[in-house]
Amino acid sequence: MNAEHIAQARQVMSETVDKTKMYVDMEQSKNYAEFRPRYSDEMFKAIVDYCKETNPTLNLAVDVGCGPGMSTIGFANDDDGDDDDDDDDDDDDDDDDDDDDDDDDNDDDNGDERWLNRSSALTSVRPRSHAHQRTFPTASSRSATLTNFRSSRPELLISSAQANLSTLCHRKIVVAVLVVVVVVVVVVVVVVVVVVVVAVVMVILMAVIVVLVLEVVVVAAVLVLVLVVVVVAVVVVTVVVVVEVVVVVVVVVVIVVVIVVVVVVVLVVVVVVVVVVLHVVVAAVALIVVVVKAGAVV
Repeated sequence: MNAEHIAQARQVMSETVDKTKMYVDMEQSKNYAEFRPRYSDEMFKAIVDYCKETNPTLNLAVDVGCGPGMSTIGFANDDDGDDDDDDDDDDDDDDDDDDDDDDDDNDDDNGDERWLNRSSALTSVRPRSHAHQRTFPTASSRSATLTNFRSSRPELLISSAQANLSTLCHRKIVVAVLVVVVVVVVVVVVVVVVVVVVAVVMVILMAVIVVLVLEVVVVAAVLVLVLVVVVVAVVVVTVVVVVEVVVVVVVVVVIVVVIVVVVVVVLVVVVVVVVVVLHVVVAAVALIVVVVKAGAVV
């Protein structure tokens, strides 16, 4: 027997055998709870062994599944004994209570041995019928088991197989839901992170583009302003230089004109003076001549 199967069976049974209650009404279910999960041979043997160790009063019944090595388990407390014991009590009224107890113990042992015999169960495989109809390998074992179950009056019916399957199904559902939730959360987180990163990158790119555009605009404005200032300065300097040149030329021309005028005036004065002097000299000479002539005459 696989040790892993034994450990798993002990864990499952220890978790469920003390906590599992009736799942169906006692009167309607003929005083036994029935469910049909499937186990391997190793798991079945481990569960049966553990049940016999923890609760020797349990009457174990094997229900053959749809294939070799696939079986289900039904449990019922054998507190009241079976119909065979009741028949024996009816036939043997003179027997005392001790004999009845011995018969019950023997029947329990025979029942356990009968239903724990896996070879007889696996050699006669029957197709599964309705969910609430039990089928058994042989006619005698089927009749004995049904009689035993109908005559029992358990106060607590335990279906470890049902609890095990229900627990496993619930765990699988919870694990599946948790996996789906984790996957959804991871996908949402990844999407949110990607969106945030893309948004941040877009904002950074837009900011960089805006800064570059502003820098280009500022540089262009500065260049245009400098160009305007240079042009204005050149124009002003040119105008000033031209004005200065014109003024200088005008001044020079005026000076030259004045000089020419002065020279002309001086020359005119000199000429006039010379002419006057010449006239005076001529007049004097003429006068002298006249005087001389007059003196001579005299």
